[in-house]
Amino acid sequence: MTKQDIERFFSAKFKTYRAQNIILRISKNRLNTLRTAFIVSSAVKKNAVARNKTRRRMNEILKFLLPNIKSGYDLVFSYKLENKKPPSFKDLKNGIIELLTLCGAL
Repeated sequence: MTKQDIERFFSAKFKTYRAQNIILRISKNRLNTLRTAFIVSSAVKKNAVARNKTRRRMNEILKFLLPNIKSGYDLVFSYKLENKKPPSFKDLKNGIIELLTLCGAL
């Protein structure tokens, strides 16, 4: 999703689901494709490495789950880092699967 798409997404209606430190915002789109975005915020300053690593891990998890996810949705995943360490791959995967199951996209 582009920056304009994300701004449009947040100005429209969406549903929110939470699991662990991950927040999923989901909305139907008029396209027949699945679009995703990842937002990793931080309470701790100067840890771009941890934010980028978290974003890359979330992207890899979604690539793995992509064949099973229903199309026609915009998915925006948000994660808030609590310390300078990125979360483990296993924790992120379990959280994302839980969220996608909760919202019915998986």
